[in-house]
Amino acid sequence: MIAKLAIFLIFIIAEISLGIYSLAISESLFAKFLFFTLSAFIICLLVIKLSSTLLPDDD
Repeated sequence: MIAKLAIFLIFIIAEISLGIYSLAISESLFAKFLFFTLSAFIICLLVIKLSSTLLPDDD
């Protein structure tokens, strides 16, 4: 549980730092790609978590 939270926080911090870097400092295509990739990964995790809590288990 703590490891999942730590990994999630690392992804959030990385996404925020890449977003600030890509908007303020550089217009690098690679930074934008990393920002998009991390954003998509975090949204995917949130959708999976939300669907697993809302939908019933298959028995």
